[in-house]
Amino acid sequence: MMRCRRYINIYSKEESIAKSKKGAVILVGGGDGHMDKAYSTACTLLHHMNCYDIHDAVYSHNTNERPAIEDREALLGLSSILDFFANNIKDIDVRKGVRYDKMERR
Repeated sequence: MMRCRRYINIYSKEESIAKSKKGAVILVGGGDGHMDKAYSTACTLLHHMNCYDIHDAVYSHNTNERPAIEDREALLGLSSILDFFANNIKDIDVRKGVRYDKMERR
C-alpha cells in the first residue's frame, strides 16, 4: 500500500507528508546469540518507515529452556508496549483510523 501511494505521488506530482509513527520491537530467541544486531536491524527498518519513536526492545531469550509465555519479564514488556501505543488511542476513532478532530461532521 505504501509503495502504491509513493507511485501515485510521483506521477501526480503530489508531495507526500510523511506522518511520524510509533514502533516497537519484540524479539524471541532460543538463546544462542546476541539480540543487539537483530534490534539494530529492526530499528533501521522502522526508521525507513518514518518511525523514530521506538519503544525499548522487549525480548524473551533462551526459549529453548523456557517458553516465551512463561517469561514474566517479557509479558510485562508487552504490557508496557500496549501502554506506549495507548497514549494516542483517545485521539483516534478505531473504526476509521482518523483523529476525532479531523472527522467530518454529519
